[in-house]
Amino acid sequence: MNALLLLAALSSQITFNTTQQGDVYTIIPEVTLTQSCLCRVQILSLREGSSGQSQTKQEKTLSLPANQPIALTKLSLNISPGRSGENSCYCF
Repeated sequence: MNALLLLAALSSQITFNTTQQGDVYTIIPEVTLTQSCLCRVQILSLREGSSGQSQTKQEKTLSLPANQPIALTKLSLNISPGRSGENSCYCF
């Protein structure tokens, strides 16, 4: 994991903006760093329902400027009743 993003996580500079419209949940991790950084961002979603398991992964490399809140990526999930899941954001 990139040390700058690890420091951001430890100092509460990573936030997760979430919205819901019906069964669709949108998750946008946002980070503010004190120094510019070139980082790879990965969001992984694992879900389980009556028909089995699914995995969704988004990944990209970003040049993050210092002292500005930056939305890293956006993940939209259709989560209907009876489904469970886990979502993770990895930054390195």
